[in-house]
Formats: sequence, structure tokens, C-alpha cells
Amino acid sequence: MSDVLIVLKSDVLRQSLGDLFLAENYGCVVAADGREAVEAFRTRHPQLLITDLHLGPEIIEQVRQEDEDVAVIIVSGSPIQQGVIATLKRSAYYLMTPCDPEELFLIVERALERRQLLIERRWCQEHHGDASRPAALP
Repeated sequence: MSDVLIVLKSDVLRQSLGDLFLAENYGCVVAADGREAVEAFRTRHPQLLITDLHLGPEIIEQVRQEDEDVAVIIVSGSPIQQGVIATLKRSAYYLMTPCDPEELFLIVERALERRQLLIERRWCQEHHGDASRPAALP
């Protein structure tokens, strides 16, 4: 299973999501602020970051310097806002709370699949040239 870093302002939501991921056999670490989050990210190198609108943009920028392919899910209790749109354009998923665990894990699967595709694409580009072009036929 993948490791998940949960960085949320809400203690209750942070702990609830942490417990939910642990119950689903994910490696999980929680952080209350950006400093803790970046330190945990550098230590654990999780594949997935879950954060909120308040902490998100700063943390996303910092962890993407460590791993440009990290999967990101932004959670919020309010409808999408302009600031979120800019963040979503940087390849993050968005989820409103409260959410159904099935919906959460569906989005988690999508985010992790996208991460894996980005990694595979980069590997192909490095080892076989431009992965966006079909290979020449013999």
C-alpha cells in the first residue's frame, strides 16, 4: 500500500482521515502545519498528500520540489473557489467534506494511478525519447 501524508487544519478531520487510512492498511502520517508536513514528507516520501484549502498551496509547492509526481487531494467543507481552481490546474484532485469513504478511496485510487502514469511516462521519455509520439514501425 501507499503512504499518505494528511495535513489538515482541523484536528478532528485530520485524525478521522488518519484512522480511516490506517484501517485500509495505508501507511499514514499526519501533520498540523506546513513545517511538520514538509519534515514528514522528507522523512517518509509518501505518494499521496491530502491537505485543505488553508494549508494547501504552500505545502503543495514545497512537497513538489521534493517529488514532482506526488498525488494531491485538496479537501474543503465549502464549494470550489477561485484559489482552488489555480491549484487544481497544478494536477490536484478536489473533494468536499464530509465525504463518503467510498468516494474518498475512489479519488485516492485515481490520484495514485495518475501519479504512476506520470512516472512511467517520464521513464519512457528518458529511455525511449518522446513518449507522446507513437513508436516507428519496423
